[in-house]
Formats: sequence, structure tokens, C-alpha cells
Amino acid sequence: MTEAAALEAEASALYYWAKPFERTESKDMIAGHVIQPVTPHHLILLSQDGLPSARSIETSKGVLRIPFPLTLVMLSVPGTFVSLGLLMTLSVLLALLPFLVLISSPAGTKLVYFISSMIAFLFAIAFHVTVTTFRPITPIQRKLRSHIRNMARSNPEPALTRKERGPGRAIRAGHVEDLVTTFQDCIRHRDMYYVATNIIKPVTKAHRLSYAECVGPQTVNWFVSHYWGTSFNHFVASIKKHSEAVVEPPNSAQDVAYWICSFSNNQWQLEEELGSGWEQSSFFKALASQDCIGTAMVLDDEALPLTRAWCLFEVLQTMIIRRDNFKGLYFCTTTGVLQKGKSGVDLPMRIAERLAKLRLEDATASVQKDKEMISKLVAEMPGGFEAMNGYLRRNIAEALRTMKGVFTSELERLLTMLEIAELEHLEDSIANGGEVVLALDEGSDSELKETVRV
Repeated sequence: MTEAAALEAEASALYYWAKPFERTESKDMIAGHVIQPVTPHHLILLSQDGLPSARSIETSKGVLRIPFPLTLVMLSVPGTFVSLGLLMTLSVLLALLPFLVLISSPAGTKLVYFISSMIAFLFAIAFHVTVTTFRPITPIQRKLRSHIRNMARSNPEPALTRKERGPGRAIRAGHVEDLVTTFQDCIRHRDMYYVATNIIKPVTKAHRLSYAECVGPQTVNWFVSHYWGTSFNHFVASIKKHSEAVVEPPNSAQDVAYWICSFSNNQWQLEEELGSGWEQSSFFKALASQDCIGTAMVLDDEALPLTRAWCLFEVLQTMIIRRDNFKGLYFCTTTGVLQKGKSGVDLPMRIAERLAKLRLEDATASVQKDKEMISKLVAEMPGGFEAMNGYLRRNIAEALRTMKGVFTSELERLLTMLEIAELEHLEDSIANGGEVVLALDEGSDSELKETVRV
């Protein structure tokens, strides 16, 4: 049987049963669900009637644990899985059966049977308690513990480096790369929703501070605007390319400091991070800081950040900032920074096509009042949404022109290199008394070739 066929057979027969809590205003309701494996890394959440769940779930959290004795009937293919505890219980009972033969009186038989049953029962309970107490930790729990120890070595006393919300809570590009390297096997294709819930919050739980404060806060160089639904690997790769493009020698690209909301905000006190108004929010304080030299927007080919209201707010603030050291809005991708002309061609072209049709007024937000507040701010500025749409289109147009200049320059350089190589080859051939083949194009379909012997 092929691997695909075996996986299909397993997915059709192997089911798990879970009982997640659904909180309502009045009470907690327990709803049964079925989880069907699709691939070694993908599951489908089904309702009790076997249909795929239609709920929008941004991320998952925790581990799947099925308690005994539900494992006997709800784990794996029915009839093929037997609990080790049950096997041990039966083994004890069978070991005690010979004593029943040695005792002839009915009363003695009943006594021995009762004692053996009690011993087996107590043994099964002891086994279950032992397994529950010493259950091995999951791979992500092991990585979390190791990462917490590494963070402690990097910053032994986070409480002493605690910073007010805003520009003082930036994080080095190197720390972001370290995190994705450590948890790569767990993150895979997942996004920032997963990272914030399953990694950032657990490793900051002991101190209840922002991740930046726990690893060592920095003063902001660049403000990062991004969409949490973008692949985290895509996000980190884009930040890496940006740091390499903007770093000034002899500084290291890993030391460029970024204000990234998920790392710079205290995930345990998000309401305080937002402040009493947008002017007091950590976002605004970081972006408006004199130390911030620009906004790095992480884009994919769908330009998803520009469909989110808070990203729109960040673009608005970037647009109205007027400082000598402020470089404005940079578009960052996994292949490079568009304004630096170092990106590939395909992705910027798709982004440009997307921005040509994008209407910022259609941006959405998880909280409706946030969208209303941000839309009101944009509407009140001179030119409103039309001015912002024009600002973005001018930025992408300028980036494309820069890319065109860099591409043309690189193309000319390569052509020159080829011509020089060809001339050197001719010179070597003449010097060695060989044959030189000249191809003369007379504008016809054929070429006139002449061999000159030297």
C-alpha cells in the first residue's frame, strides 16, 4: 500500500473525540466534536453530525488529551486498541487464578477472588496516577522550556529593563530570527495568531511583560506594519531582507531594532497598551517617536495588510509624519525591499496590480469601533481616502521605477561582462594561432560566416 493510500485509510477510520467549551453569557456549554486526520500535519474539525465546522478559528491552543477509560472506545479504530492499564489489570487477575484452584471451599474462593480483584483495581488506579503524573511533555513544551532558559541568559532580570509602552520596546531582528529557528518545527506554515498564543504568551507568562522586555528591549529604528494572518516564516524572511537592505556598515543587520506589535506590546495587558485614545496607544507612540526612521510594511502578493484597518491607521500616521530623518513607507517582501530595487520582479508586479484596484475604504477590523474610529480619522484629513490611495500608488510606482533602474543597470553590467569575455576569448585565440569565426549578419535569414586563419 502506498503512503497516500495508507494515509487515506487512516483518515477514514481514525477519529478522535473532543469536548471543547463554548462560553455563552449565561453558562458554559460543552459541545462534542470529531477530528478527522487529513495529512500528518492537518486535521479537520467536524461537528457531531460529521460536517466540517463553519466557525472562524484564527488559531488553536493546548494539547489533545483523552482520559482513561475513554481511550478504550474513542481512540483509534474500535477493537484494535487496548489500554496498557487494562492489560496489566487482566494480567494480575490471571496470575491470581491458580490460587482459586488450591482453595476448595466456596468461601475461600470468594475471599481470594475478592482480594485479587481489589489488588488489580488498586494496581490499575496506581498505574493511571503514575502515567498522569509523569506524562511526557509535548515537543512544543520542551522547546518552550529551553527557550525560556535562553531568554533568562540573555536578560536575567526583565523587571529591571521594563519600559513604558512605545518606542523603548523594540526588538532586534536577530531575536526574531532566533525565535523562528527555535520553533520552526512547530510553526511551519502558521501565522502570528499562532505564534502570539502558543509561543509569546507562554514564554512571557512568568514575568507578564512584553516579549521585547523579556529578551532585552531596544530603542526603535523601524516601525513594522503587517497582517497577523500572513505566514510567520514569510514575515521573518521579509524582516531579514529589510534589515540587510537598510543596515549601515559597520553595524550588523541583526541589530536593527523593530517595533512589532506582537513582540512589543504586553500581551497580558492589551487594553493598557491601547491607552485611553489612539494618541496614547503604543502604536502611535512608537511611530511618532523621533527615533523611528520609517515604516516597514510586510507585504505578500495579495497586499493583505492594506485590507486591515489598523494597518491603514499606521499608513495614515506614516503619511503625515514630517521629519528630516524619516524615510517614509518601505514595502518589504521575502525577496527584498521594493524601494531598494533589490526585490524579484514577479511579486512586486502582483502587488502593483493589487494596489491599482485596492480601495482602502474597504479595510476591515476585528472590532467594529476600531474601524469606525480609523475611517473617521482618514475622512477628516485633507483629501480623505482618495489622498491615501494616491499616496500608496505613488509609493509603489516609485518603487517600480527604482527597480526598473536597478534592473537596467544590472542588465547593462551583465552585457558588458559578456562582451569583455568574448573579446578576451578572441584575443586568446589569435595569440595561440587558432581560428577565429566571424559571423556577419547581413539582415537576411542566413548568416555569412568567414573563417580567418592567422
